[in-house]
Amino acid sequence: MAPENNNKEVTVDTSALRASALLFEQWGDELLKSLPDLKRFAILPGEFPAATELKTIVDTHTTSLTTNTTNLGNALKDISLKLEVIAADYDKTEDDNLGDAERLDAMFNSVNGILNTPPPPAPA
Repeated sequence: MAPENNNKEVTVDTSALRASALLFEQWGDELLKSLPDLKRFAILPGEFPAATELKTIVDTHTTSLTTNTTNLGNALKDISLKLEVIAADYDKTEDDNLGDAERLDAMFNSVNGILNTPPPPAPA
């Protein structure tokens, strides 16, 4: 249980917010940098039914992994951007906390939207 806050004072460490934003940015960049390698991945099966079926399965999962990696990388970068905005707002208006919860809520809704983007159709 959280300790009681009798004085109702809220303090925010904006340098910690910015440090977290930088981490999220780096994580997003690392994931997005992995995409060319994922997209280059190819199975070159033989000319028999089991090999063709394996290729279809691997291609479908590769497409899904690429989509999910893109969505997660973009979501992490979005979190970074939103944390930077919140830190800048706190620096400008230390005593005005009104609306912060709504901005955090909007950030999570934005991230959930990015993460839940459906993958493109599987190759035929």
